[in-house]
Amino acid sequence: MPNSRPPSGIAAIILAAGQSKRMGAPKQLLRLGGSTLLEHALNNVRRSQAGEIILVLGHAADEIRNKTALDESPPPRGHGRSG
Repeated sequence: MPNSRPPSGIAAIILAAGQSKRMGAPKQLLRLGGSTLLEHALNNVRRSQAGEIILVLGHAADEIRNKTALDESPPPRGHGRSG
């Protein structure tokens, strides 16, 4: 993931390397609303004050990279929520 965030002295590490054996499919790609679980985690970190985001992928890394918006900006706060 390219880093275009201003330095803040804070780094966020997202651990998304599990096999999801019991799920039968990569858990990171399960959908919640209009986004994958991993995209939700990334968007939350992107909205934070973290100056660096480190994403750790392992099992099914290529599939996850191909099906996840890794380099996109997060939607503005409050979007994608109902109620």
